[in-house]
Amino acid sequence: MSDLLNSNNLLFKSIDPDDLEKMYTCLQGRKKKFSAGETIFSFDKDTKTIGVILSGTIRLERIDYFGECTLLDILNENDIFGEILAYSAIEGNAITAVCENDCEIIFFDHDKLIHPCDNTCTCHLTAISNLLIMTSNKAQRLSRRVEVLSSRSIRNKLMNFFSFEMQQAGSNSFTLPFSISDLASYICADRSAMMREISKMKKEGLIETKRRNITLKNKI
Repeated sequence: MSDLLNSNNLLFKSIDPDDLEKMYTCLQGRKKKFSAGETIFSFDKDTKTIGVILSGTIRLERIDYFGECTLLDILNENDIFGEILAYSAIEGNAITAVCENDCEIIFFDHDKLIHPCDNTCTCHLTAISNLLIMTSNKAQRLSRRVEVLSSRSIRNKLMNFFSFEMQQAGSNSFTLPFSISDLASYICADRSAMMREISKMKKEGLIETKRRNITLKNKI
């Protein structure tokens, strides 16, 4: 319980610590640790659970009917997951949450969160409002990814993605949120083809790279 009191998770913003402790019990909160590489759970069937990341990093991956894996998102401490997928099982397309490194997560029952108790507590309504804001923010992020994927060429996909990361960092230099291999998966491009395109962009003076650090040399 003290983990939530010390967290900066938006889901519990503006909720009094005393009320938060009551909510933890009301929402059937339960904490669990996972090891690197361990699958937390799969959304290939109804999973009415919301996870709050206390520590560590997790990957959301989609595995299609043919077993191909695509990176959907990387989530870190204080992020939540499951709020969008709780009622969105898709046959033949399993979405899994996998630990990038050792993780500690608190799970809550989704139904109990979105349906206020009989007392209609203010703190519960605040949590629902916070959840809607977080869901809206995630929908915007997914919309930006659709924009990246809709680009016709690998270069356009990269520049579109780099542009967004530059805006987020407030600088033309930024650090990728994941590895180069994951970047290829994220933009749905062949890794070798993407690396060739990055090499061309460096030679043309468009970008500089150092491991996961990217600097855009010209304005987009």
